[in-house]
Amino acid sequence: QCIMQNQLEDRAYAGFFVRAVAFSLDFVIAAIVGGMLKAPFATAAAFGLDVLKENFLFQYSFVDVMGYLGQAAYFVLMTWFNHATLGKMLMRLEVVTDGGDWTFINVLYRETVGRFLSSLFLVGYLVVLGQSRKQGFHDMLCDTFVVYKNMALRDKAPAIKPAIAGTQDAQSAVYAQAAEPSAEGIQDAQSAAYAQDAEPSAEGTQDTQSAVYAQAAESSAEMWNRETSEEFMDEQSGKPADAKGGQAE
Repeated sequence: QCIMQNQLEDRAYAGFFVRAVAFSLDFVIAAIVGGMLKAPFATAAAFGLDVLKENFLFQYSFVDVMGYLGQAAYFVLMTWFNHATLGKMLMRLEVVTDGGDWTFINVLYRETVGRFLSSLFLVGYLVVLGQSRKQGFHDMLCDTFVVYKNMALRDKAPAIKPAIAGTQDAQSAVYAQAAEPSAEGIQDAQSAAYAQDAEPSAEGTQDTQSAVYAQAAESSAEMWNRETSEEFMDEQSGKPADAKGGQAE
């Protein structure tokens, strides 16, 4: 007993045409194997062993039965041991189950009774065209699937996008946290620069105001001194005039 470990979640199912090509190759190979198996019996019948040409199973002779057994043995044994016939191997296909047991009875039933039912008017093979999982009648009976070997579905690749998006969000959060102290440092540096620039400006303004006040004070003092001097001179000049006038009278 061999248990298949292949899971079908990300497997690419083989379609009708690729399976038809594989089966055509297998049909030729199986015919050769069946012919090799029945050749000795056909030769014996040709040399007078007529019993081999009589009906053995329904309308089939012993030679015909041996030819069928040779063909069936090819499909059964190749599928049982390799999960693929030679035709499937050339097309890189394999037969798998969805987590079930890979038993010899299941394979034997698929490759004999299942293929016989599928071959009736080829309806069992044509249904592969309308199945999303590309199953024929013999696949449905035995719960098997034909998939591409070592090939995953392409549309499964974008499944990692949420993880990538989460990683990007985490990175953005880290960058934002790292940027906050930097922004605060830049603001502090700018504030310090503005303060340093403002101090000389304030000192210059105070010096200018002091100079203006000093000039205004000097001008006021000079004007006051002039006015005081003129009044004093007027007073001094008035006194002699009054004395001479008194003498004249």
